[in-house]
Amino acid sequence: MCANTCKPEEYTSSRLYNSYFSSFMIVEADTAELRDICCRLRHQVYCVENAFEDSAGDGGDLESDVYDDFAVHALVLHRPTGMAAGTVRLILPGAKVDPPLPFFGAYEQPINDNDLAFPAAHTAEISRFAISKKFRQSARLSEIRAAKTSVAGTADEPTLQDVDAVTLALIRAFVGLASQNDIQFFCAMMGKALLRRVARLGIHFDRIGDDVEYHCRRQPSAINVLVMLDRVRQEREDVWQFITDSGAYTSAFSKLLAAE
Repeated sequence: MCANTCKPEEYTSSRLYNSYFSSFMIVEADTAELRDICCRLRHQVYCVENAFEDSAGDGGDLESDVYDDFAVHALVLHRPTGMAAGTVRLILPGAKVDPPLPFFGAYEQPINDNDLAFPAAHTAEISRFAISKKFRQSARLSEIRAAKTSVAGTADEPTLQDVDAVTLALIRAFVGLASQNDIQFFCAMMGKALLRRVARLGIHFDRIGDDVEYHCRRQPSAINVLVMLDRVRQEREDVWQFITDSGAYTSAFSKLLAAE
């Protein structure tokens, strides 16, 4: 799923989108080599930078778990440097492990009638949403250097604007993966910072219970994919255009519903 199907000129009014199209590409990590890149980045973010998880793999520099075999994975690559800037996975329904989604292991409270209904066959978990700290630091250093010297960084140096583009690219990645896999609901354990970040983009997850300790204080969250995209379009048409591939993914979700 390389999501470079939209042309840069479609978003010439937005520097952020131009940053994405000139600097990044989304790649579905569907080979062992690409999966290793995902797991290596996850190791850096989840094991080294935050100590959330244990290492796995012979070299000790990979982060992996039993859900990886039941998930689809995506990478955001920085074109000028080849750096893996971000990764995300979507854990699909039907995993032959207990619990079938890690969400249900972390959220031990029963889901009440007033909470969202989860059609199990169409619910996937957004997981391992990670942006490289090395990439973020490179962007900050580039901006600081430019501010001090009044000289812009070289063309291959990431900027803080690029970091925002990675966030959008990861969202576009999991929306695209969902459209390919008959997914109608997302669930996730969301950190407060990420919730605030995506809310600025028009994405508002529904709280379905009290906060839990899961790596850090997190909110059990879920959302109907089409409802999410409709609200994004109302609040941020520009974001909707980007994360839905100009509506192509929305059409795919609608066709899935019509086929039921």
